[in-house]
Amino acid sequence: MLLSRGARGRAADKEVTADQQQLWLEDTLKERPYEEKPHPWAEGSVCSSGDLVIERGEFGEYLRRQVSDQDKKEALYLILLERAVRARMPEVSGEGVSAALDREMERRRTEATSDPRYQGVTYEQLLDARGLSVEALRRDPAIRAAALAHEAVDRENDDDALRAIYDAEREYFDGLFGESVEVRLLFKNAIDRDDDPLRPSFEKVEEEMRAMIGAIESPEDFARAVEIHSEDRATRENGGLIGRITSGMPGIPKPIRDAVFRALDGAAKAENGSVEGKIVGPVRLENGAILAMLTNRQPAPTWDEMRGNVHRDMRRRFLEATLPRTSVLTYLDRN
Repeated sequence: MLLSRGARGRAADKEVTADQQQLWLEDTLKERPYEEKPHPWAEGSVCSSGDLVIERGEFGEYLRRQVSDQDKKEALYLILLERAVRARMPEVSGEGVSAALDREMERRRTEATSDPRYQGVTYEQLLDARGLSVEALRRDPAIRAAALAHEAVDRENDDDALRAIYDAEREYFDGLFGESVEVRLLFKNAIDRDDDPLRPSFEKVEEEMRAMIGAIESPEDFARAVEIHSEDRATRENGGLIGRITSGMPGIPKPIRDAVFRALDGAAKAENGSVEGKIVGPVRLENGAILAMLTNRQPAPTWDEMRGNVHRDMRRRFLEATLPRTSVLTYLDRN
């Protein structure tokens, strides 16, 4: 700021705006030769301007200061995870790792290019838009560990073995990846007592909700009721939408999952089996009650799709068993 104030002829007691500082910096860089060196800066310098040089070490220190402690811990864990996976698979040569990365990159490319959101855009363009590249991904320890985990699961499990795992743990896999339905919620706070002037009782809130049901005839009506009555900001701002849920989805309170899937089971026994626009509730939670509207029911996936889910879960288990997060202690944990 002092340099830019002087260059602009501003008095010491006069403020210099951020825009004025930026203009001064741009003018200064135009007057001095500026050169950026190619990553990974093998010669030791990152960039130079005149006789000023930024070395790789000091740039790395600058970058480290921009990263949160949580992100640093995650990066350290992933570096150790890759090493632990390599130690668990000593028979895989450097060429084998490279081949596994080739297959991992091709899987990710296929997944991205088949996504309707990215039609007409290449995988490389998608990465570039995120400041990434295929070469950078191949160096990422998370990608390298994932590629090797895929190889390990493939070696140990053919299609019959994966099917046997699914059959043995069917309730678990169906709970996470099976039948699903889109859900919107209206939430109101409530407590057990009826003598609190600020917070109503469960009985009063549930009575209000039952009255609301009679006035709701469409998803649009439900969205308006959410906007007016819901006391959960996150879902209220999105029309109450929480997305698709399955019977065992983590993060969704069990009373909600149980009520929703009782409704699905009941509808399956009805004549048409539809739950489109069906309202469930009131459902009592620890801190309040909800109404839920159900739409867009989807049946359990075929085995071809479920096979991918089983394979993915086996890779997760492989990595967690290789290096449990609770086993890692970093310099950031010594407080």
